[in-house]
Amino acid sequence: MKRTGLFSIFRNRNFRVFSLSQAVSQFGDKLDHVALIAVIGVMAGSSSTALAELAVFFTLPVLIFGPVSGALVDRWSRKKVMVTCDAFRGLLVILIPTVIFLSGSLWSMYLIVFAVFFMGLFFNNAKMSIIPNMVGQDQLLAANSAATLIGRIATVVAFFLGDLIVHWKGWNRLRIEGWQAGFYLDGLTFFISAVALTMITVVFRRSTDADKPGLKNQTFVKMFRRTLVDVREGFKFIMAKREITFVMASVVVLTFVGGSVYVLAVPIIQSELERGAFSYGTLGAIMAVGMVIGSFLYGNFGHRMRKSTVIIAGFGIIGTFMIVFSMLRSFLVTSGLLIISGMILAPIVITQDTLLHEIVPEEIRGRIFGTREWTLNGLFMLSAVVMSLIANFSSVRITLRGVGILVFLLAIMGLASRRSFIGNRV
Repeated sequence: MKRTGLFSIFRNRNFRVFSLSQAVSQFGDKLDHVALIAVIGVMAGSSSTALAELAVFFTLPVLIFGPVSGALVDRWSRKKVMVTCDAFRGLLVILIPTVIFLSGSLWSMYLIVFAVFFMGLFFNNAKMSIIPNMVGQDQLLAANSAATLIGRIATVVAFFLGDLIVHWKGWNRLRIEGWQAGFYLDGLTFFISAVALTMITVVFRRSTDADKPGLKNQTFVKMFRRTLVDVREGFKFIMAKREITFVMASVVVLTFVGGSVYVLAVPIIQSELERGAFSYGTLGAIMAVGMVIGSFLYGNFGHRMRKSTVIIAGFGIIGTFMIVFSMLRSFLVTSGLLIISGMILAPIVITQDTLLHEIVPEEIRGRIFGTREWTLNGLFMLSAVVMSLIANFSSVRITLRGVGILVFLLAIMGLASRRSFIGNRV
């Protein structure tokens, strides 16, 4: 089968327009985070409590509605879901400065943040589910590599420009604060994305509820019961299909790594390496650069590799790097290690998405991606809490080293048991 190179995927008009909309939208997402932190700084100072409250409100939608949102996305036109969600998110974000001015409280902003991330949950499930409808089966790896590449470039650009935008003194001439401008520009990016998404043409191979007149008149109770049945079918599919079970198990490991690194690596960077919050953010951007490089290389040459090997061996390397990181005392060496880590992490994420796109039927795709998002957010919080408690009885370096050893051993076990579990299928 002929494989598609990374940049040749952009010859596909639908994917090109889709990518443009996502580049703008994801830049706006990162700018939104900068603006949220800035307004908290203005109204609450350096309050860790306010930041924790913010984190709760943008995590709750996924924890509460994750699998259900996927089941609903499977019934609706995914293109319409994306356009509608982006339009509403744009409106909600633009309203934040006015709502804060009228209420004088961060809690009103938190409620809007909850609504924005609620809409974002549906958007993300639809976005991940629609990609196979725009590209061919042999183009999926290139498409997912391109999507990851664009997302990470948006992260790097937004990191360097977001702070400049929010703190630019020129906004005073327009009689607005920098954080207000950040929200207005973010809203604009959502509107641009919504307009661009209306231009794509997608052929769906399964019917939606809009095509089934009898379903429109169902009572809320019947719709709710049917949704729960759909969610249960999604979980059954994950457990019945070994390839999907393998992908979801890798998502669990990746989330465990992410939550552990978040609570264990940050103290090392900020205190033991004697670098502040700015340096931590810089390292985040450096890792994103590594993911850009990894996405580019994997998008062009990844079709030559066995997908299960990419995931399992990738975890082995990341586990090793966590052990090494726990021993480092140099900020410069840490930066280099994070670039390589990003190069390894990108193929893992791309492979997970590609396997789900290749194996999961169209009519159940939203449920699977919704369940994945639910798993990611729930386990991230759980692993972060558990690792922080363990570190209190030990030290962050020893705990991080232990996590690295565990991840490395899981990779060895995965390589040893791969053939008996999934055979040569992935």
